Amino acid sequence: MRGPAALAALALLTAALSGCAEPPEVPEDALVVRQPDLDGLTLSAWVEQRDGITYLRAVTTNDSERTYETKEDCGYLWQSVVTDENGTAHTYKRPVEVVCDWAYDFLFPAGHKEFLHSWDGTFWLGDGADAEGSPAPAGNYTWTLRFLLRDGSDHETFEPVPGRFMEAQVAFVMPASP
Repeated sequence: MRGPAALAALALLTAALSGCAEPPEVPEDALVVRQPDLDGLTLSAWVEQRDGITYLRAVTTNDSERTYETKEDCGYLWQSVVTDENGTAHTYKRPVEVVCDWAYDFLFPAGHKEFLHSWDGTFWLGDGADAEGSPAPAGNYTWTLRFLLRDGSDHETFEPVPGRFMEAQVAFVMPASP
């Protein structure tokens, strides 16, 4: 099977499987975001801390009958940044040199997409193999996460426009290193 028939079969299989796995349990204190112009989508975001590791977690669920087209930037459906109490953005993932493109994915009815990143409290300076890590100072931080949706009017570029992404900001405290 090739061409449009193969793509259609893949879409049906993905749709069938999207409801098979259950989304993670969302804690009561999670930030929950809904936007009226994105019918049925819910973004829940939260931070968990245990054993010296900070877990940045989120799930977007689709409770509508609509299929949403998402944008994968270098394989990621999400944009994520950690800022300190002064508003300074920090790189919390070790930089890697990657050459990649973006693609589309789908969030089908009754489906969900998850984000999970474990962070050991290291901020990274520099690029690729030359990056140097340093411990994040104890203090107040904000994690900002965007779930990306494709702008259906433009097939060549992706520009975040109102209603084409969902954003959550979760505050947390980084404890002092032992």
